Amino acid sequence: MGVELISVGSQAPWYTKVSPPVTRGLEGWFCFDTDISRIGLNRAPGKPDATIVGSPTVFSSYARFTGLSHYLNTGINETADMTILVVGKAANAIPAGAAATGDATTPMYCGTFFGPGTIVDGYPSTTGIGLHHNAPAVQVLTAGRSSGAGLTTSAQAQIAADVPTAWGLRVGRTGQDILNFTENLTTNKSQANPTSTIRVPSNKTLRIGGGYMNFAAQVDISQIVIYSVALTDGEINQIATLMRKRAARLGISV
Repeated sequence: MGVELISVGSQAPWYTKVSPPVTRGLEGWFCFDTDISRIGLNRAPGKPDATIVGSPTVFSSYARFTGLSHYLNTGINETADMTILVVGKAANAIPAGAAATGDATTPMYCGTFFGPGTIVDGYPSTTGIGLHHNAPAVQVLTAGRSSGAGLTTSAQAQIAADVPTAWGLRVGRTGQDILNFTENLTTNKSQANPTSTIRVPSNKTLRIGGGYMNFAAQVDISQIVIYSVALTDGEINQIATLMRKRAARLGISV
């Protein structure tokens, strides 16, 4: 089954919406290629477009973002349950000694990392959510949870044998009743964090190509899909099939 395209005027197919097989909780469906004027288009029906900040660089099959300076503001609220799927890679290798909490050499695909302000009473700050790299061979999902003592923990789920500069179909999933979980569907590697305390989402909206602090490196993204629910493995595989088909048309193997 393919993705249904819904025309929104005479400019189709560039400005079409999508109707994928999994629509529950669909908040963002972004495809990046060829023209910067289109990278803010949210193809999820009924959802607002993103706002371009700075000057991301657009290539024939992807866009290059720079955390904290050249990115997209999506307007998508972080929720307790979320799933992020991205066809992407780090633009540059991450050096040994990079800061685990992010620095000028570490890239973020999408997130709210981090700062004051949560949607849960009693917690003044949270790491929020973030799908990123913070070491030479690590893929990470951060999704803030209660520490059990009135504070928050990042509850990082890490794949410790990743190649950040290789294209991958990378996934982050979290939920109130779901452990923080990340996987690279291209390499079939995954990892969950065992912390099962309540989720403490940020009150910020998600950015694409960076977060709110620290992660300032460049990242290449061809497509990103965002859900405000924790998708099942089967649902993730359905969406991944569509993302792979598009990537293949653009010469990207994931």
